[in-house]
This record gives sequence, structure tokens and C-alpha cells, in this order.
Amino acid sequence: MRRACDMMLRSTLRYWAEGSRVTAAWAAAYYRKKKDEHKNHETALRCLGQRWLKILWKMLKENKPYDEARHTRDQIRHGQWKLTLGADLVKPQSVQMQMEI
Repeated sequence: MRRACDMMLRSTLRYWAEGSRVTAAWAAAYYRKKKDEHKNHETALRCLGQRWLKILWKMLKENKPYDEARHTRDQIRHGQWKLTLGADLVKPQSVQMQMEI
């Protein structure tokens, strides 16, 4: 973990990742996967935050809103990680993040 970074950005990503575990089923599954790899809570959240940054970058490049169904479909198609949902996860609500540039 870098110590010489923007602490406000790091904190924002951490809270974003923490909140996304409630609304996005794939985020909860990704977090659980990192925990199963014996990562601690903060490290797993940082990994999830990095994943969100990649998604945000793609959204900005394409000038399109976030679509969870598309993201999950792309992840399964590319086989980057397997989405395994347990019965304890609640289905995410339809959350649309509108990007205005």
C-alpha cells in the first residue's frame, strides 16, 4: 500500500467499495473472493476499489452510464473471475450512475 498518495481519494474509494457491497451482487462476490484468499478487510476493499476505478475509467472513455448487467455479463464472458452468489446476498436494486462530463 502506498503511503504517499491522495488520502482523500483513498478514503473515498474505500467508502465507495464498502457501500457497493450492499447494492452490487458482483461486488459482494468479489469481496468475498478476496476474503477467501485470506486478505484482510481493508486489503479486500482496496482490491474492490481498484476494480471500481477500472469501471469508472471505462465509463468515462465511452461516455456511458454504469450498467451492472453489462458489467456482470462481460466479467463472465471474459472469465476473469467467477460470480458465485450465495443465498445470503440480496439482489441489487437497479442503480444507474449517470456520468456528466
